[in-house]
Amino acid sequence: MNRHVFDASFKRMAIDLSYARGSVKEVADDLRIDPARMSKWRQKVSSPMKSTIGLTEKQKEIKRLKKELKEAQLERAILKKAISISRIKSGIFNSPGETGGIGFHKRTSKPVSPPKKMYKVLQVCASGYYYWLKSPISLRELKEQELVPQIKEIYQQSKCRYGIPRISFELQAQGIRASRPRVARVMRKW
Repeated sequence: MNRHVFDASFKRMAIDLSYARGSVKEVADDLRIDPARMSKWRQKVSSPMKSTIGLTEKQKEIKRLKKELKEAQLERAILKKAISISRIKSGIFNSPGETGGIGFHKRTSKPVSPPKKMYKVLQVCASGYYYWLKSPISLRELKEQELVPQIKEIYQQSKCRYGIPRISFELQAQGIRASRPRVARVMRKW
């Protein structure tokens, strides 16, 4: 059996041609290559030229800017997701389903964004992220979760006029031990 070896320039030319024509099978037949092989070549190429042949400089610039915009939007969505995960994990919301419209992380769902991109944006490694996600809520966070409804109630009763010192004084008057810094920390979270 005779095996054909193709150099990188031929592969690149074939890939660009397939994107320009829009059909892998058609180009593979013209070049007498197996279409499956050509598809594998296209998958291995990290940044295909995808129909930039025949485009003007303005069109190429628009295409490049659209790609950058898509990446920026993805990074923004990742950061929003990270904020929502940290807010849900720390238990700021009244009910488990309340997320403030930011997004909700479910361990059973598939990632919305590519994981490698997410780790790069958040500047964490994969193992560290999943370790944090699986770790139990600390005792301090649990106690602060218990304070949230009481602080909100005092704040609502005061017609949103009380600040941290008065709320901490009211909690102490009710027999609940909470320092001013703790009340400030809990109020900053919501």
